[in-house]
Amino acid sequence: MKDLLVIISCTQEKGLLAEYKKQLTAANIDYYINHYDIQDNGCLGSIGSKFKGTRQLLDKFSNYEKIVFSDAWDVLFYGTKEQVKSLIPNDRVIMAAERNCFPDQYLTNYIQGTTPWRYVNGGLWAGVPIHILKWIEANEKHEAYHPQLIDQQYFNQRLLQKRYDLVPIDYTTTLFYCMVFEGGELNFENGIPVNTMCETRPPFIHFNGNTPHTNFKVRLELSKKG
Repeated sequence: MKDLLVIISCTQEKGLLAEYKKQLTAANIDYYINHYDIQDNGCLGSIGSKFKGTRQLLDKFSNYEKIVFSDAWDVLFYGTKEQVKSLIPNDRVIMAAERNCFPDQYLTNYIQGTTPWRYVNGGLWAGVPIHILKWIEANEKHEAYHPQLIDQQYFNQRLLQKRYDLVPIDYTTTLFYCMVFEGGELNFENGIPVNTMCETRPPFIHFNGNTPHTNFKVRLELSKKG
């Protein structure tokens, strides 16, 4: 049995992906690039397609204890294998959370939370394979489930708004940090990103598509110099 795998899904290898792969390799973390065709329904982000593809990947990589599912061209990694393994729950899924309630901005005031990271981000999530499968089955049996919905639309609109207990988001950013609408709480200590509000050191940094990363890298490098 192997310990940890990062599955990175993309239609083409671009953006930050080359750097991301080097970072994972340096941390001795196995990764797999899951290429899918642009015509595949999975590229539309429907929750039904996502669950179907996840099942296939879990069957392919059933020899791993813990798995991280990741976006490809807008993610970077600053951590260790042991850190990631310790932050992935043994009994449930953990999903990235963000400040931006996409695609249903009108839900902003209806979804409660104890930190600004109270909405689902579909680009990063992780768990133990058996619990990921149980979680998928529980969602598919839920009264709010509709396979054609965009994944974040399903989680935010159908579940989080009604406070159903099927959305285990990383609201303190212990494992994942989404940069969209970043509010100034992110700092750096010797090249390591730190969420000063929650006192966490999230190893996976998600730039959410068009979020600039140049200033992030400049500040990170300056922190190495003391």
